[in-house]
Amino acid sequence: MRRRVDAILGIVGRTFITAGLLLPGFVAYQLWGTGLEQSRAQSGLRDEFTTLIALPPTPTTP
Repeated sequence: MRRRVDAILGIVGRTFITAGLLLPGFVAYQLWGTGLEQSRAQSGLRDEFTTLIALPPTPTTP
C-alpha cells in the first residue's frame, strides 16, 4: 500500500513540475507572442487601407 501511495505521489509531483516548467512559456507567449502577431496583422491592414484610399473612386451608376 505504501509503495502505491509513493508511486502516485511521484507521478503527481512530476506532473506539477512539468506544468511549472511549461506554464512560464505559455505566459510569455500570451504576453509577447500574441502581441507580435497582432502587430503584424495591424501592419498588414494599415498597408491594405493605404492602398485602398490611394485608388481613384469608382463611378457608380444609378
